[in-house]
Amino acid sequence: MAERMTSTELADLLTKDDIISLMQDLGSDDYTIDEQGDLKFKTICHGGDSNKLYYYHESTEPNKNGRTFHCYTSCGSMSIFDLLMQVHNWTFMQTFNFVSNFKGIDSSGINKPEGFKKGVEICKDWGFLNKYKKMQSIQQARLEKVDINKSILPSYNKSILKRFDKIYPSSWETEYISTEAMAKFGIRFYTIQWKVVIPHYDINGELVGIRGRSFLTYEVEKGNKYMPIYYNKEDYRHPLQFNLYGLYQNKKTIKKKKKIMLLESEKAIMQCETFYPNENFSTALCGSSMSNYQRDLILSLDVNEVIIALDKQYLTIRETDKQIKEYDDYIKKVKKIADRLVNYLNVYIVFCDDDRLDYKDSPSDKGKEILEELMKSKIKYRKVYDNWEEKIWNTNKWIFTRVIQNYLGMTLCILSSQLEVLKMFTN
Repeated sequence: MAERMTSTELADLLTKDDIISLMQDLGSDDYTIDEQGDLKFKTICHGGDSNKLYYYHESTEPNKNGRTFHCYTSCGSMSIFDLLMQVHNWTFMQTFNFVSNFKGIDSSGINKPEGFKKGVEICKDWGFLNKYKKMQSIQQARLEKVDINKSILPSYNKSILKRFDKIYPSSWETEYISTEAMAKFGIRFYTIQWKVVIPHYDINGELVGIRGRSFLTYEVEKGNKYMPIYYNKEDYRHPLQFNLYGLYQNKKTIKKKKKIMLLESEKAIMQCETFYPNENFSTALCGSSMSNYQRDLILSLDVNEVIIALDKQYLTIRETDKQIKEYDDYIKKVKKIADRLVNYLNVYIVFCDDDRLDYKDSPSDKGKEILEELMKSKIKYRKVYDNWEEKIWNTNKWIFTRVIQNYLGMTLCILSSQLEVLKMFTN
């Protein structure tokens, strides 16, 4: 009797490149590699935005399996199946079938021939076919438009918000956030946990998640400044990559002005509301990357212009290799978002390479005047070639074509003359 492939055997087939591709599809575009070669992703497992979700492909400890994720802020250890179930709210079988299809394996049939020992060995010819299927399915998924009407986000009863106090943090008022702006976005306070309560609504006004901003020093130092609210044994998390914070409140202005500004944090949206009450066209990615779902959410608004305004995650004066790399990483992040939009819309980038903004500041952190100065000098993005050989070829291809034609013409003339000489000696 043939056996069905187990989840462990299926996970063993996933390469590091597979994991990166799966995580990118989940919205964690930006990853880093630590000194041990382990991958670090955004903590999408609980809707976080810190890079503290590690992937261990091989275990360095005895009696422990590899192919494991570990969230160092909230969730602990999990498999790829646990992560997909948590983010998508899938059943185990939905997750197993998804990963099987990703690898080009028929999860409904027999995958392990009788007599095989533990560990699946695939014929190279079939492996090529599976690879082709996988590439085909990934390309198709990336070409298809995301269905933004499909229910992906959870839905919570809005009455839960009455459990929290209607108190606004005075420190936010000194950071260009008015009480009127906090009221509009439903800000409350969880006194027991000493957290600001930030409700998240989808485009239709459904409550899809609640985030908390901690004011406790030890939580901030642990990297838990922003975490989902946990109340009465229920976790109000949601996958951030399937929503844009502030879109529900600002969509009328966005549609009227036919433009949208993308910032990183919820606070930045409330700052813009303070500067431009009821004329606010900003939304927050809740991070520094953008998913295909968020892109298509933007396209559904029928806007003509997108302004990318990420936090200044670089120093004005860059002297060390680390500082230069941080600046390069920032450029890559912005470019990645812009490349997803530039084929459809006019894309502008808010950029500050002087001291008007401090390190890690949002473009809105220094007030309305500085934000308007940065907006006036925003850069229009045009897609350029990363490959310099390709750029040179496209710029000078007519020259190369003429050179090749002339070279071939001269070669044919020489060959023709040589044949004539050969005929003379053979006759």
